Amino acid sequence: MTKEFPTAIVALAEKWAREANAVPPDVHPNHIANILQLSPFGADVSKEDWIGWIKLYRGYRDQESSPQQAAELATKEWFEMLPEAGIPSITPVPMPPIPTPATLTITFYVETYQSKLELTGTSGTELLAKYQAALQAIKNIGGQPWYEGRAPIAALPTVTATPTYTAPAPVPTYPPAAPVPTNAPVCPYHPSKPMKQSQYKPEWYCTQKNADGSYCVHKVPYS
Repeated sequence: MTKEFPTAIVALAEKWAREANAVPPDVHPNHIANILQLSPFGADVSKEDWIGWIKLYRGYRDQESSPQQAAELATKEWFEMLPEAGIPSITPVPMPPIPTPATLTITFYVETYQSKLELTGTSGTELLAKYQAALQAIKNIGGQPWYEGRAPIAALPTVTATPTYTAPAPVPTYPPAAPVPTNAPVCPYHPSKPMKQSQYKPEWYCTQKNADGSYCVHKVPYS
């Protein structure tokens, strides 16, 4: 079950997480939207609830947990903390069940070769649609059905062709791209590890955490 989060709520959740240093400084808005889908909250989530939960989530992600595992562990710990903090109980949003994939194998001949094609789907309707499309594609390439005990198809006659040489097209030349800096600077607050290149802006950013557990916000633009 996919939850609906308006764009304004996603932007607000990103702003709160950045203010609390609960996410890396280079986080993308789409990543915030994905985390909201994994959280136990709806579109009416409050700032306090969101910041408290995402800090737990980021802690489990830093321990190499997968996003799904981190969300489940953070949600469990979050609801265990509610009675101690005197916060009203919140009904968690149930996570959607993971569908069990169904598979179907088609065996056929193309020329003298026996071939197999395995199809996978999450429902009978999806698998049937893939099956019908696969049959049509097999017919288009001259495929023939296979059945138990069938004799191999006779090999096609060998045709000897005189090779011809075609000169390759000239390789176009392009002006050299602007060089990307390779010498990573060092954060003055966390000099033990080089800074990392941003994927979205021409700058470096520090990936380390401060003593209070928040992410360092120090950045250095490309020179």
